[in-house]
Amino acid sequence: MFHKTFAALGLTTALLVIPALAQAQDSGGGSHSDMKSDKLAAWEALPVFDQAGKKIGTVTRANADGVGKVTDIIVQTDAGPSLMVGNEQFDHGTSGVTLKVPQSQLMAAPQSK
Repeated sequence: MFHKTFAALGLTTALLVIPALAQAQDSGGGSHSDMKSDKLAAWEALPVFDQAGKKIGTVTRANADGVGKVTDIIVQTDAGPSLMVGNEQFDHGTSGVTLKVPQSQLMAAPQSK
């Protein structure tokens, strides 16, 4: 008897709680996508340094995968061209971003329209 009552209580709770959570997430109040865009915006304007510690530019955009992990950044270099830097090619530290590879090994960033 106890097991049936406990199972019924669990099912009832699940039926009530899951739709409520889904509705709260859809209402826009602190949704996951807002947090993800805030996290990406925090990358903008970070200084970018080469392997020797010389500032070479500034992050203008960060791109992320579906779970919010940064996949690459776009760097506006002080010399002019924008570069795309994959997440395996840089370290994100407390004072900015440091390249793990020489600047010559990076791809030119695609031009936005």
